[in-house]
Amino acid sequence: MRYRLHDLVRLYALERTEVEDAEHERDAALERVLDGYRERAERVAASRWPQDWHRRAGEAPASEYSAPDWLTSERPALLALLAQGAEHEMWSLVWRLGRATCSLFHSLRMFWPEWRAAAELTYTVATHMNDDQSLGIALLERSSVQGNQGLMESAYNDASEALRIFTGGRERWWRARALRAVGMCLRDAGNVDEGQGYLIEAIDAFTEEDDAWWRARTQRNLAELRLAQRRYAEARGLLEEALRVFQRNGNRYSEAQTLRALGEVLAAEARALRGSGDHAAADVKHSLAAPTLERAIEAFRLRGEQWEAARCLRAAGETGDPRNGLRELRFVRESARALEALGDTWGLARSRLSEGRALGRLGRHDEAAEALRRSVEAFDELGDRWWQARSRRTLAEVLLDAGRRDQAAAPAREALDLYRSLGNASGEARARAVLARTDG
Repeated sequence: MRYRLHDLVRLYALERTEVEDAEHERDAALERVLDGYRERAERVAASRWPQDWHRRAGEAPASEYSAPDWLTSERPALLALLAQGAEHEMWSLVWRLGRATCSLFHSLRMFWPEWRAAAELTYTVATHMNDDQSLGIALLERSSVQGNQGLMESAYNDASEALRIFTGGRERWWRARALRAVGMCLRDAGNVDEGQGYLIEAIDAFTEEDDAWWRARTQRNLAELRLAQRRYAEARGLLEEALRVFQRNGNRYSEAQTLRALGEVLAAEARALRGSGDHAAADVKHSLAAPTLERAIEAFRLRGEQWEAARCLRAAGETGDPRNGLRELRFVRESARALEALGDTWGLARSRLSEGRALGRLGRHDEAAEALRRSVEAFDELGDRWWQARSRRTLAEVLLDAGRRDQAAAPAREALDLYRSLGNASGEARARAVLARTDG
């Protein structure tokens, strides 16, 4: 009843002010409320993610508010104020409130539909401001939420337009961020060969700007791309360098993210060694991967970072250690439950793929194929072509392991066609190898 009463009071107040207050008095009151929320949101957002707000930012002092609690409590008011302020053409105030709100949604990875709505409205407002920097920042934020939801073409278009804007201006730091965003869109769309060029250029640009945090973050992104290319030694080197930067500067959140990526690389090296028959070396790598990922999981749980913890759980469930098959299955299923509760549809589809792999390693092929078909359907709905290809290739691999070559041929062929359309040479080679196995 508390929230019901709150709505009734709000509606009553609105009715009274429309009858009793002049229009200019209502506008002035709205402007004061907007400005108050803007100031509070900017403080919470900058404390939560200082590097999004300032060049060469370190760890910010603790805020008087818990960012997750504050956003959970205030998001209906924030979205209502953004919409109402836009109706009254209070462009600058609405843009600043929208920018802070998006920064919070982005860093917390909570309330995905609300993040998308805030990003769309902030972009719309920016188009009325005749200010290129505001428009470019809004494009990058909209690109981020679209990319995180698997809408890669739209994400790439927005990031590319932001890069064009910042290349034409003098904002070299924002240009570096746009370079990184374009590289990430290309990487996450499966075009790793072209994406790496943008990421390398972004690393060089952040070096010129003397921004160690963004340089290290982009190195981690490049390492994840190297992982997809199976260039494990390069990936590990990039991550170890980034990890030193984050540890030296006390960036514990970024340190934990990098530990997760490092654990993924160590696990991939272990799987490659085991595939080549070197089981002793594989056991050593798996023994390094597991505690690295567990450190990351614990760090995020201590901070209450549910989304990041879920990503780490998924990574821990993908290590492929034959000694821990059931434990890995529990990890990926726990990850799926957490991401579903957070409303992350792309993350849930990704965890379904991991679940299929884990079930396949346990020899539970029927369950594995069912989980992977659900993943294929989800990525088809999202339109994420790289993961459409990867999920199909994985489905074909599981069907082959089950001795069902006739059923594996179609998804393997579809995966190959998708990789070709993306220009993903490494993915194409892997899909071709899987397809060859279907011919006996």
